[in-house]
Amino acid sequence: MKIHFLPIVLLFVLLFSSCGDDVVERSCTNYFLARVDSMYVPDTVLVSDTIRIFLRGFRGGSSCYDFYQFDSYINNNVLDLEVWGKNEGCTACLAILVGYSKFFYVTKHHQGIFYIIAHQPDGSV
Repeated sequence: MKIHFLPIVLLFVLLFSSCGDDVVERSCTNYFLARVDSMYVPDTVLVSDTIRIFLRGFRGGSSCYDFYQFDSYINNNVLDLEVWGKNEGCTACLAILVGYSKFFYVTKHHQGIFYIIAHQPDGSV
């Protein structure tokens, strides 16, 4: 009886090399711009004060949605702010509405009115 090792070796190579964790991470995790529904800030702050911004919003329609990170850019007295979420879609999820409540901290460096622009998923601010 003649045993052919090449097909068996190829089978093992395909099984163990085609599905790594990074492949699963890329295909199952989606990142998205989360909606900001409300924002609470202090009425007045001094230059070089740390401003504590409280944000609330909607993450998604199941328990697989979660807060991911803030992205921000400050130009003089304007803060551009994005709230990012992620969806871990390859697991079993409860069908519920999921929101977030987070603080974002920023230091004011210039005198004058400080503007906060929160970017929304539909392109509005």
